[in-house]
Amino acid sequence: MKVKYFSKKISIVLALLVMFSSLPNVPVSADPNPLNAVIPKYQEERQFGFSAGGLHTVWFDTSHGGDVTASGNNDYGQLGDGTTISRSLPVTINNLYSRVADISAGGTHNLALIDDQTVRAWGNNQKGQLGIGSDINSLIPVEVPGLSEIIAISSGFDFSLALKNDGTVYSFGSNEFNQLGDSSVGSRNTPAQIPGLDSIVAIAAGGTHALALHMDGSVYAWGSNERGELGDGGSASGYQPVKIASLSNITAISAGLRHCLALGADGSVYAWGDNSLGQLGDPKISDYSNVPIKVQGIKAAFRIAAGYNSSFIIAQQNATYGFGDNSANQINSSAVENLSSPTLLNIKASFISPGWGHTVSRGFLGNDNGVDNWSWGYNQFGQTGNGLTEHVLNPTAPYSGTNRQPVFFRISGANRFKTAVAISIEGWDYGAATVVLARADNFPDALAGTPLAYGLNAPILLTDSARLSNDTKDELDRLAPQNIIILGQEGAISSSIEKDLQKHYKVTRVGGQDRYETAAAIAQYMHDHHLILGNKAVIAYGENFPDALAVSSVAAHAHMPILLTKKDVLADAAGEALKRLGINETFIVGGTGVVGTAVESSLPLPTRYSGNDRYATAIAIANGMGTDPYLVYLATGTNFPDALAGSVLAARSNSPIILVNSSSGAEAAAQWFWWNSRDIKQSYVLGGSGAVPDSVIESIYSRIGY
Repeated sequence: MKVKYFSKKISIVLALLVMFSSLPNVPVSADPNPLNAVIPKYQEERQFGFSAGGLHTVWFDTSHGGDVTASGNNDYGQLGDGTTISRSLPVTINNLYSRVADISAGGTHNLALIDDQTVRAWGNNQKGQLGIGSDINSLIPVEVPGLSEIIAISSGFDFSLALKNDGTVYSFGSNEFNQLGDSSVGSRNTPAQIPGLDSIVAIAAGGTHALALHMDGSVYAWGSNERGELGDGGSASGYQPVKIASLSNITAISAGLRHCLALGADGSVYAWGDNSLGQLGDPKISDYSNVPIKVQGIKAAFRIAAGYNSSFIIAQQNATYGFGDNSANQINSSAVENLSSPTLLNIKASFISPGWGHTVSRGFLGNDNGVDNWSWGYNQFGQTGNGLTEHVLNPTAPYSGTNRQPVFFRISGANRFKTAVAISIEGWDYGAATVVLARADNFPDALAGTPLAYGLNAPILLTDSARLSNDTKDELDRLAPQNIIILGQEGAISSSIEKDLQKHYKVTRVGGQDRYETAAAIAQYMHDHHLILGNKAVIAYGENFPDALAVSSVAAHAHMPILLTKKDVLADAAGEALKRLGINETFIVGGTGVVGTAVESSLPLPTRYSGNDRYATAIAIANGMGTDPYLVYLATGTNFPDALAGSVLAARSNSPIILVNSSSGAEAAAQWFWWNSRDIKQSYVLGGSGAVPDSVIESIYSRIGY
């Protein structure tokens, strides 16, 4: 249950950068019906597979009726589970199951080819790339009207292609760069046939360009040509498909963001387009090539795949090569960011699918004789599917989902400072623009900080009152934030710490004269920076920490501030904040023993969530406040730092924080796990075995029957 941490510092711009799906490599046939050229090999090879999208991955195994699943970023519903919660373990996509013949993952949307030759689409639809006649995103797969007898699909950045069994091609989505190929102007949210294309056997949608493979082995291209993507020797965009004159006897095509690959019948590989990061595999070309060039050093290639700015080739004896962008180690674990020549990988792949910064493959790893799926590279949203959000340097087997037992991961350090650092590495392996700093040995000023940190996508690190620990200093160096927010006044965290930090960072202190004023000040800061949604707030007891910690992830996910109160009278600072922020609905956490009826009667539209003790209250919050039990966080109920540091991670997935100890809390947690065992797939244990003993986890396993 120990988590391994990678300390490599990688600087990556978190813009919406995506890969563009390559198609199965299919033989060219003289058969007049393209269906016969594609389907037999297609059915044989695509019983299982995957498709890497921008920051997500879709997985499927229909050989034994397995589910179609997805992991990674879910901002636009591209995981297809009906939510917008990102997942680090694959979650089942609604309404697909074993009916899927193929999947194509785009930037933030997906296409699925159903075995009845219809198409389903889901995810981002702002450009009409789902083809459903609107620009409304879909959180679950929906059928694309007007598409039937489809034998191949391809998702680009924000447009889509579909190949019909008569060899014609249909396009829909963004048309900013003429990537729809029909000379029209503007995006289109319904499929339309591309004129001039017939007898097509394969398609590939790139960033803002597209390719089509004719049954005679010729290749057609259209769309953007700023980096030579059309391979015609020029730079003018192609409003309609144009044949690439220098290519013939081609058997497969693949399109990246601004580069392309083609596989020849003799096993040679051709590349053209952008080469700024080495994605054409020719170090002699410094910028781009607007005509196809032969990739040197490759013999008997049989599969190609173009990612966002990377390229992969599978050759004889399944030797697998990668080249191009390696800034996220999406090719190999070396420190070389751009690999300008084909580099042999430590994997013998049969399939490979590169995303923006991650790669998924199936094959043998090293000298291992077992065939498995492998994933590696950029993993902030869990797109590698291994249950974590750390960077993945080397190929790692994703969670298969065949075992229904929840997976437990312990995130811990030797002390509270190191545990907070471990949590920060898990959630912010690629740095953070802002860090929230809280006192490690006293809870009052920190209690209300989680919604603020979540709104700013900031980890919470811990410090002593007078001195910043070396562990925290080192983590700040790794995170390289621009801003640091200190919770509490100088009595909580000294001015000397603030002055030291100001030498390197922009420092903001948010606090008041006591815990109640500090919570109100945090709420006001959230309001002033537009981090509160709606007019709701959580009210928690200010003289102890468990209830506020248990609700922290829920409040943060809902963008609600947490205000603190005394037992029998509403704290003045809380009452003033309620009026100033225009709060018209409140949620009390804890029983009348901590938040009395007099306080309740003074609150606007109150709802109470409570139990007989702190452990039961945490469970009442989990059950009643709409948490998602797919991922559960366990933390000790007898101290606050571990749960505080982990609460922002829990907020990302709307996860409950279940409080435990070695006796009564463990039994309550085990009972709750048993009731929710069908929904729980993963649990993070916050802190070491001294905080959450292994016996607690063992009791949960025992209670749920594993």
